[in-house]
Amino acid sequence: MKSNTHATVCLMNGLNLVYVAAQLGHSLVMLMKRYAGWINSDKNKEEIAKLSKANTHPFQNGKLRIN
Repeated sequence: MKSNTHATVCLMNGLNLVYVAAQLGHSLVMLMKRYAGWINSDKNKEEIAKLSKANTHPFQNGKLRIN
């Protein structure tokens, strides 16, 4: 899993910010600058669920789907 994907999944699922920053080798400040939009992201989960229901999500089976 790519580090950006790993970070967003961790943050969307409420993992501790200090832990996630350490796993990525970032300072807490760098993590916040780069990934703040994914913290407390219940709305993000709702939007991703909508894409999944509509079967329009660009990633399927871990690969980018291009129509």
